[in-house]
Amino acid sequence: MRYDMNNVQKNKEIMTRTKQDEVIIKALKCYQRHLTEQISFHNSIGQSDTIRKVLITELHNVEDVLDPLVAAKKKPRKVARKK
Repeated sequence: MRYDMNNVQKNKEIMTRTKQDEVIIKALKCYQRHLTEQISFHNSIGQSDTIRKVLITELHNVEDVLDPLVAAKKKPRKVARKK
């Protein structure tokens, strides 16, 4: 069986911009969920305000990055024109 370099190259296809955005959005949402769980945990055990403030600030930073990405991802639907 001959080794086809073209086939290997196709398999190593570079991720498109939309795929990269999907991966980034998924990772940020996971991190956002993690931060929310950490804030809830620290609230439940009565942790100091300093730790909670840092976590909340980090959560807001994640949301600042995530919101524009999600908004850009949601493309308006194309409505068929009536003739």
